[in-house]
Amino acid sequence: MDWLAEATVDVDSIREDAERLYNQTKDHYGDALHAKSAARRLCVADLKAAHKAIPEFKGTVPDIAAFLKGLGPLQTKAREARGNPGTQLPGAPPTPA
Repeated sequence: MDWLAEATVDVDSIREDAERLYNQTKDHYGDALHAKSAARRLCVADLKAAHKAIPEFKGTVPDIAAFLKGLGPLQTKAREARGNPGTQLPGAPPTPA
């Protein structure tokens, strides 16, 4: 039955149209892939440059654990000041009375 259906249709024309559409689709996919690759290259380059621009924050404290333990008295004073309405950090809104 297929040969009967094919006898009334130009199979070569259908094949040419199919190949043309396939090639157009392949070209569009290639264009999208190229755009994505170019955008990725630019983005990765910008991210690497931004990463290199971040300063290296290295402290001069030899023993960080001892330093943090030494903050106990400072934290106590901060808690005391937090409860005092007369104590205010620069730029902070006034404490409600």
